[in-house]
Amino acid sequence: MKVELKYYVLLALTIVFSFSEIKAQNKVLILGIDGCRPDALLAAKTPHLDNLWKNGAYSFKAKTDDLSWSGVCWTGMLTGVWKDKHK
Repeated sequence: MKVELKYYVLLALTIVFSFSEIKAQNKVLILGIDGCRPDALLAAKTPHLDNLWKNGAYSFKAKTDDLSWSGVCWTGMLTGVWKDKHK
């Protein structure tokens, strides 16, 4: 699990820094860790993630759908609509 988390953090940071040379624009970075409980994330030693969420907007109680299926939930988060609309 630690290797996977480090991989996703590295990927997110790479994406952020790859856009750093572009003109300053308002941007949004969405980090999602599929299958990670908020209490486990808060208990883990994750200084880089801690720095990101403490300096941004976050929710440890957000829920994108009643179902906990990855495809349905990620689609709901990215489209902003429930499964009955995005199918």
